Amino acid sequence: MGKNENRFGLKALAVALSLALAGAGSASYAAGGPVGVRLEFSAGLGLLLNGGGDLQTFGSSSVAFASQFGREAFQISTFDWKNPSSSFTDWRAEVILTYGRYFGLGFGIGHASLSGGGDYALTFDYYASRYTAFQIDRDWAFHHRFEVSMVPLQLNFYGFLPLERLTLYAFAGPGIYLGSLTHDYENRSFYRHDEYYWPPENPVFAHYAHEIQSQESRAEKATCNRFGFQGGLGVELRVTPQLSFGLESYLRTVSFNDWQGSFTSSFSQTERLYDNTSGWRDGESSSGSAVGQGTLWIYEIGPYANYLNEQPEMFLLETEPVGRDYANARKAAINFNAAGFLMTVSYRF
Repeated sequence: MGKNENRFGLKALAVALSLALAGAGSASYAAGGPVGVRLEFSAGLGLLLNGGGDLQTFGSSSVAFASQFGREAFQISTFDWKNPSSSFTDWRAEVILTYGRYFGLGFGIGHASLSGGGDYALTFDYYASRYTAFQIDRDWAFHHRFEVSMVPLQLNFYGFLPLERLTLYAFAGPGIYLGSLTHDYENRSFYRHDEYYWPPENPVFAHYAHEIQSQESRAEKATCNRFGFQGGLGVELRVTPQLSFGLESYLRTVSFNDWQGSFTSSFSQTERLYDNTSGWRDGESSSGSAVGQGTLWIYEIGPYANYLNEQPEMFLLETEPVGRDYANARKAAINFNAAGFLMTVSYRF
């Protein structure tokens, strides 16, 4: 959904609100009672229907990529990755206008959040020897941390069925969902290449080494607002003329698929060279930083010299990742499609 569709969603909410308020008098008359106001608070658990979308896809792909290590010269030294939990806390505050005994219109706001990411470290060691020898040591350490939250602005249409002190009800309606995302990333790399020679004319062997250490860090913030829907069923028990307690179930569908935001990144690299006649000496070093704005993409890079499959990535980028080094690029979609159960307390004025 683009900006025009968001505007359409806002207009639809405004039209629905205007029609509902304009018809309040006639609805109240048809329902056979006055217009009332009640304030309701709800809190409980939401259950993700598909793991949050690409937040889980990226995690599962990272696990699959890391699982390649441990074969041949590759090893995985540490791995700690947590996909979004299947359940999350959810709450809502709502003002409900009741039209007689059977109808109502609710205006609600709430909050829910997801998180995912983790750390893994990979190593590659190789040694070969005959008349000469060389050795390669390489280590990578990756850290990802995603935090995603949403604030729903909901419009709900209610139907009530009073049964003495118990009331059954159903509700459904559209909503504008305000999403926010942060992503912290760090990548540390170490590379060393040693070569050993035993020249026939020289009884003393020669030893050369090349060592590179690098570190990259990145912080991203993005937002995405989308039009969604929610609906559910509930039951409440009136304990006083004003106060009621209840239990509610709901279904919700909303997908945030056009994240826009900004990022800051920094990079540093140091190099050392060695030979057995002069020892260690500094090579070239570099560092820098960057800021930018972009869209959140999920994609793959690689493969690496035919011995590793493509590595998954999910970053804010200024342009779409295209070219021979990228595959399966698309805008990342993180959703809060969920079913949930809430405890409710409401007060009638």
